[in-house]
Amino acid sequence: MTRRSLQNPLLIGVCLLFIGSSIWGLMLQKKHERLVDYFYRGSHWNIHQLLLDSQRFLYELKLYRAGVGDMATLSLEYDLFWNRIDVFLVSDETRVVRSQLGLAGIANDLLADLKLIESQMDAGKLVEGPELDHMQKHLIACTKRLEQISRVVLTGEAREASITQIRRNMLLLQVWQLTLLVAGVLLVAALVRANVLNRRQARTDPLTQLGNRLAMHERLDVSLSRAPLVALVILDLKRFKLVNDQLGYQVGDRLLQVVADKLDAWPHGDAFRLGGDEFACVLDQCPDDGSCLARAEELIALLAFEFRTRESSFQLACRLGLALAQRGEDRDRLIDHCILALNQAKGGQQGDLVQFSHAMLGQLQLRHNRVRGLQIWLERGLGMPLTLVLEPMMEAHHPQPVAMRLSLNWGQGEACSLNWLEESGLLEEVLSRVLVQAHTMTSQPLLLGLSKTQLLRLLRSPLVTLTPACFIAGLPYLARDDAELKQQVLKAGLVLALEEIGSATLALARGGWPLAYWTPCREGEEEAAAFQPLVQAIGLKTLRSARR
Repeated sequence: MTRRSLQNPLLIGVCLLFIGSSIWGLMLQKKHERLVDYFYRGSHWNIHQLLLDSQRFLYELKLYRAGVGDMATLSLEYDLFWNRIDVFLVSDETRVVRSQLGLAGIANDLLADLKLIESQMDAGKLVEGPELDHMQKHLIACTKRLEQISRVVLTGEAREASITQIRRNMLLLQVWQLTLLVAGVLLVAALVRANVLNRRQARTDPLTQLGNRLAMHERLDVSLSRAPLVALVILDLKRFKLVNDQLGYQVGDRLLQVVADKLDAWPHGDAFRLGGDEFACVLDQCPDDGSCLARAEELIALLAFEFRTRESSFQLACRLGLALAQRGEDRDRLIDHCILALNQAKGGQQGDLVQFSHAMLGQLQLRHNRVRGLQIWLERGLGMPLTLVLEPMMEAHHPQPVAMRLSLNWGQGEACSLNWLEESGLLEEVLSRVLVQAHTMTSQPLLLGLSKTQLLRLLRSPLVTLTPACFIAGLPYLARDDAELKQQVLKAGLVLALEEIGSATLALARGGWPLAYWTPCREGEEEAAAFQPLVQAIGLKTLRSARR
């Protein structure tokens, strides 16, 4: 059981513990009330017994002095009375009443009187005289005082007032505990509500309000356990980065919200946002492969619309990867298959909609092997799976290369793109090694074609050191709102080369961007010649491959 799945049982357990302890507290207070009442009853019983023992001893003393009683009976009552006084003076049950109404003093006086005749009682005979008369009179006086106090305590208003006060205090305590119980229930209800809200937020994309990747995983788990056939569609938006770069991130966010609204209103599946411009739809109501493919084609048509802003318009299009799974199949495998199909669609050779086939598994295995090979090389420093290609770059009418364009190939001669390294999470680690090795092969500055996101990642990374004299960052284009990138580039003192230029490039150069070169990789000779007046006005130097 996962940590998150334990939260609800734990919260319910805390709730039950709180309610149970509160109810048990009320029961204990009731029991305590009975115990206090019993405590007072026990105290009063001790007073009464002390009075009775005093009266019995006086009665036997009078009989003995009149010549009617015997010494044995008097000695027995003497011992009982002594023990009763002793217990009364040290017992916890009488601690409260001893401090009230002078009972402790009376008990000590009685004990002192008994001690006066202790030696005579031990000898078995009392000596008549004034001392015995005085002791008897004092005992009678103390007994009368004890009797008066006993009436007040045992039958008077003091006892009833004290018991009434105790019960009133108990009632107030019970009311407070009931209030605490109600507050506890409300607190637990609030915690449960907050927990439900947090769980919902943890599964919701904050920008689009669609479910996120975790929500998609849970949805797939349910579908794969119930539906006979489950289809997963993962899509991304074409040229979305261009929207962010040229129109701004606010426009890009609004575009994502519009796409999310359309997907959320689509009645044939549940939509989720995976991150960036990638979305997913889970379809579990398709009876066969053909209907699933038809639903995916509906999604392409749904997202083919013109997105308008106040300043411009943008024709949206998307690419989809489709994968199917039977009931009980693995969820992660279905996602991997769908991503593999989407990567095929991004390649553009099979159209914008690609359904997964088992023939693609070889490519997936090749990708895993390549990632693993790079990881082993980075960990051990041996067996580099990449080949460095250095291409001389020259200015017009300049006999010597100005820089060396750096690119990477796999051992079979297939190009390794930086986008692939970025998607694999190895961009910074690989380039930190590659740049060091490239500088051992040439003293010329290295021209490396990067996206703006990749350049920003390299500038932030502690693994990569980019020096102005040894590195030229080649970017496809720049936008005016790339303030963070500008700050980082100026801080590092880098030189930039642009592949694409336009009317805004002049303003960027005048705005402090360190633009030095233009590398017309995509333009032909005629198009490149047409851009030369603008290039000269901006003050850029044109770099071309020496092999052209």
